Amino acid sequence: MSRFEAFSIENSRRRLKEAAQRLDEVVRSVHSLVEEFGKPVDETGDLETTATEMADGLPVFLLSRSLAEEGLALIEQIRWEAKILDIEVQRSSSLEASNSADAAAKLKSWAASQEEKFEQFRDQWMRSVPLHSLIDSILVSRPWN
Repeated sequence: MSRFEAFSIENSRRRLKEAAQRLDEVVRSVHSLVEEFGKPVDETGDLETTATEMADGLPVFLLSRSLAEEGLALIEQIRWEAKILDIEVQRSSSLEASNSADAAAKLKSWAASQEEKFEQFRDQWMRSVPLHSLIDSILVSRPWN
């Protein structure tokens, strides 16, 4: 294996590992968020109480949506990095490169298992926290619209 091939494979492995580590951090953040704020706003109370709860929950809603989108983007990045690494491994015939391909396949499989969870998480917050209508009304009332 040439020095360039070795460098290229190592660089791909590093990017794949970094994306997987960040995805793991996002997964932990999602779990913490659900544990602490996993209950939807109670809309059966009076209008003022409901509006206050919705306003208080807006940062949580935005954070949860952001985490879900970041998780899905990281999953896509892991897919691409695994594909790139697979192509680089096919060009090389070393045992180390083959081991890298096996590790990439495992990370890709793990990321795929996380994808459905992130989509469910994103959809759950969109359904259970009725803040999306509040956000829409805020966006519609912007003076530059």
